[in-house]
Amino acid sequence: MKMTNIDDAIYLINNVEKNLERIRNTVQILNYIQESLGIDCNIESMKSVLISNGWSGDYVQRVIDLINEQNGGNKIRALRSAYYRSRIKEFKYLSQELEGLNLEESLIGNSLEDLKTDIFGIRKRKRSRLTNPDTSISKINWEEPQTIVKYLNQYIISQDHAKKVVAVAFSNHMIRFKTKNRNLPRGNILLIGPSGVGKTYMVSLLAKKASLPMAQTKLSGKSSEGYKGENLSSVFEQIIAHGQDKAPYGIVFFDEIDKLARDDWGSGSGFGPRLQDELIGWLEETAISNQDLAYTSGHSRRLNTKNLLFVTAGAFQGLGEDSLENIIARRLNINKRSIGFSTNSKDSEKQIDKDYLLQKVLPQDLVTYGLKTELIGRFSSIGVFYPLSVEDKVRILIESKNSPLRKYSQLLESKGYELKIEKSVPKIIIDHCPPETGARAIDAICNNLFLEILYKPEKYADENRVIRVTADLTQKLINLYTNKKKKLKVI
Repeated sequence: MKMTNIDDAIYLINNVEKNLERIRNTVQILNYIQESLGIDCNIESMKSVLISNGWSGDYVQRVIDLINEQNGGNKIRALRSAYYRSRIKEFKYLSQELEGLNLEESLIGNSLEDLKTDIFGIRKRKRSRLTNPDTSISKINWEEPQTIVKYLNQYIISQDHAKKVVAVAFSNHMIRFKTKNRNLPRGNILLIGPSGVGKTYMVSLLAKKASLPMAQTKLSGKSSEGYKGENLSSVFEQIIAHGQDKAPYGIVFFDEIDKLARDDWGSGSGFGPRLQDELIGWLEETAISNQDLAYTSGHSRRLNTKNLLFVTAGAFQGLGEDSLENIIARRLNINKRSIGFSTNSKDSEKQIDKDYLLQKVLPQDLVTYGLKTELIGRFSSIGVFYPLSVEDKVRILIESKNSPLRKYSQLLESKGYELKIEKSVPKIIIDHCPPETGARAIDAICNNLFLEILYKPEKYADENRVIRVTADLTQKLINLYTNKKKKLKVI
């Protein structure tokens, strides 16, 4: 039954505290067994202390079976592993129920955080080189953009300029949301940068943290209102699905805005300029009412865009003279031959880095690129993302809170295995990622690496259930799926 009132919340929190006490008691017992009885203590003594502490007989037997399977291995480690796995489900249930009540964070924060610490802190092993983010910076004060940047630093590597731009815009939007003061400025954002550098990810992280609905779509391939095909206005259905407000607060993310600058780059048939006109109205304030916004009842629904934060993004690469870098260079009277990528060679001193040029972007450059002056004028902030270097991608694997390596480590830990990764492994993974894909290929390569390990972890684990991912093993497993040299037979 779903809880809906404060009494239910208090009851659940009290249960959390009871579980905390039980967890602490059991951890103390495990420590006592390890310190006093040693790892080769009598199985029956383990069984008796567990049952006396409230563990069910059936579950205790499963624990004993797990210990026996190790054939004389570290029994305490097996016991802790089984206990750890049993508590993950309990924690997930309690945390989902508490967070689902939509209460003040101060009411549930301490109890929930204590429960998480006790459950996930049971196995205090030496981990791999993955950096553990500081949990003290996981909270955001939306009135202080610096705290937003600190939060983003846990997940996104580099992109310092873009973080500041997005943090200030989100801070302004959240103040407007809390005060309901319509006189405060709307800070729509335009993000410039290549694919796979974190543009969508950064915005979605903050939307989720702020508990605001987020709708997103690509601008290319859409038709304008009144024409056949998928109308761009259909994106607002994602916002409407979250509530009944006529002027809801939320985030709308439009990607590939650069494709509207040239009609032959976008939807064709003149839709580029028409879609720009639609965006101009939405970014200012307009009421949308059409069949695309109808509920299942068939009745149309009006939606006012005045409280929506619009974020648009694009690569703005173009070809030759049409690229944004060349447009900026012409304005700055920089010779086209002087434009290049930064390197460590002596020749780089004679070249102008493309990243430097993007830092100098002005609204007039975007107008020259092909976007309408009225549209560009409705973006108060322009943030620039830069291509990720190899070092940046390695840091994603080592430092990011959402690192794929961290996720696979936690997944294996929940199965009772410890993952140890050699220092050279992250670089090997990145070397298999195509440079032009940014960070997007990292997940796919990591999946290739861990597919066989997850399928049969016991094959790669030692007697203590430790899986060591070495450089040689990494190359071998990744190459199983990336080096397909077998030719297809023609039938």
